[in-house]
Amino acid sequence: MLSQKLQDDLMSAYQQVHEAKRGHAAGDSDTEKQASQLASDVRYKAKKKVPAGASKEERAKIFLAILASSPAPNVVKAMAKQKLLGEEVVREMRFDDGKEG
Repeated sequence: MLSQKLQDDLMSAYQQVHEAKRGHAAGDSDTEKQASQLASDVRYKAKKKVPAGASKEERAKIFLAILASSPAPNVVKAMAKQKLLGEEVVREMRFDDGKEG
């Protein structure tokens, strides 16, 4: 029989591997998990609709169209949109007063 310490270490290692491999719907909260799942679903559905050699803009339009048709709550859609499109949000600066516009 294994010692208690070894059993505990094995269980701890198993739990760490299980957490790391539990799927693409990972996140700290249920909302993040839902957004990850939704983003994955949108990517899967878009594979059939995105033509070969499509530009980033064309892919983004298809992603957004599929995302808009989802019955998910708006907060989940917003998080999924960020996961799909990445950190492409650019803040404009007005040169006249330096404030964001």
